[in-house]
Amino acid sequence: MTSDNSGSQVQLIGEIPAYFRFDSNPSTGYKLIVDDAAANGIFSFDQQFERFADYDPAAPVMGAGGTNLFWLTGLKQGSGVFRIAYARPWEYKGDWEAFEGTKFTYNIGFSPS
Repeated sequence: MTSDNSGSQVQLIGEIPAYFRFDSNPSTGYKLIVDDAAANGIFSFDQQFERFADYDPAAPVMGAGGTNLFWLTGLKQGSGVFRIAYARPWEYKGDWEAFEGTKFTYNIGFSPS
């Protein structure tokens, strides 16, 4: 899934993770901030940042973008929400409804088999 799929329903089944990719550029101060409480204990997530393939380490760091990869794994049967704000840390204060910046939402269901 990508940012283009925001609003989608995703069903996790068994031990098969769901993958999400978001372009980002942490050198600008912006980061992807996950609203942990919205998961409702239904899934856990891990993430990893990968620089774009054409990244030149000799070039200035500013503007060195890449992709954040998230993978979600089901924990208990039910449903939750995977919500991500793309913001600088001081802009998003944990209030999803009040935040007016860029945000992505995915409805997640999980069944063990």
